[in-house]
Amino acid sequence: MELPSILERLLLESCIEGIDPLKEAEILVRLPIKTISINTLAGYRAEYIFKILGGAGIDISPLDGLERRVGIVLDGYELLDNAIHRNGGYYIMEVASATLHTVLEAIGRGEKMDHVLDVAAAPGGKTFIAANTYPDSTIVANEPNRARHRRLVNNIVRHCLYNVWASRHRGEKLPSSGPYDLVIFDAPCTGLDLLYKRPQEVVANLKHRETYSSLQRSIVRHISQMVRRGGYLVYSTCTLTREETIDVYSEALKYGWEPIHKNLRLPLETFSPDDAPGSFFILPSLNIGRYRGNTGLMYISIFRKIDGPDIDDGYTKPPGAYRPVYDLAREACRYASCIYSGICSDKQISTLKISSAEEIAELIRRGVVRHEATSEIRGRTLIVYEEDGEETPIALAEYFSGMIRI
Repeated sequence: MELPSILERLLLESCIEGIDPLKEAEILVRLPIKTISINTLAGYRAEYIFKILGGAGIDISPLDGLERRVGIVLDGYELLDNAIHRNGGYYIMEVASATLHTVLEAIGRGEKMDHVLDVAAAPGGKTFIAANTYPDSTIVANEPNRARHRRLVNNIVRHCLYNVWASRHRGEKLPSSGPYDLVIFDAPCTGLDLLYKRPQEVVANLKHRETYSSLQRSIVRHISQMVRRGGYLVYSTCTLTREETIDVYSEALKYGWEPIHKNLRLPLETFSPDDAPGSFFILPSLNIGRYRGNTGLMYISIFRKIDGPDIDDGYTKPPGAYRPVYDLAREACRYASCIYSGICSDKQISTLKISSAEEIAELIRRGVVRHEATSEIRGRTLIVYEEDGEETPIALAEYFSGMIRI
């Protein structure tokens, strides 16, 4: 695909030294590779989900370095219309986004992470990763836009992220709360990673990259007051412009942050700019190992708080924050993840344990199979796959006349 001349001009105007933005843009017009992040918080086991989906015709392989959590889709994108996804078993995201698993595991190792803030959380992928990485933490997922907030809440409920609170405030005006041990800020940006599906929108955004940068710097400045000394900030964007990456990095240094470097060993192509040590770009690639396709784009910088105002002990949530899983899902649960985790209990639902991965794969593929169950199984039932004494939930189903339907 030939890039529009105006896009080429805008990219060259804001390029990072050491990166050829036109070469990267030519890759970003390709369809991105997808991954699935397994919902370990709700009891799903990666190796079993990969096995069952593979049997159902979806070719998935564990992502190098993230074998226990993330699978990369090698062929096909039939990920949405199956019972495991509908019941909260995994979250679909691009490869570059899934690397946040590695980032959070690296900075959280041996650290106190009781309170985490996801500043611009919708549609919920970063919140999902944080909730699964720190299952004993309180995660605040904030999203100012009403429609996007609704989508965020739907994802929190469907995946049964019971350690997540939702709030709706503008990032630069977020009421005083915290102190937080970690803030994740995946900033609203010009979105060069969307070039494959919305090129005209990307061009329009690039014309206003200074506006985006101003908002990003304002939010970083504001949230810096709500992080404890020694706490962390993970700043990320899905673009290449200097204004939204290096300039925001430089701004953060004014508010008591120091950049830190972690040896993440990512299985992707990365680039570290000389004038922003410790930060790095995950660059799109069409040929990384056995992965064939656009691996996506991400800029990530990791900071630690070394200076700033003292914050009183005690923790305060943002005004209006609520727990969607308890408030919206507990009484009328629709998802296997909620029932299996015990958050949404329903005494009327029995459990049907199946030890055949082939039978469950056939159920996922066809939506209905014949199965001989005990006489106690009636109506709605929770399907659980059992292997070597280990279980993983699959889906809520109906059992009738010797048939399972999901």
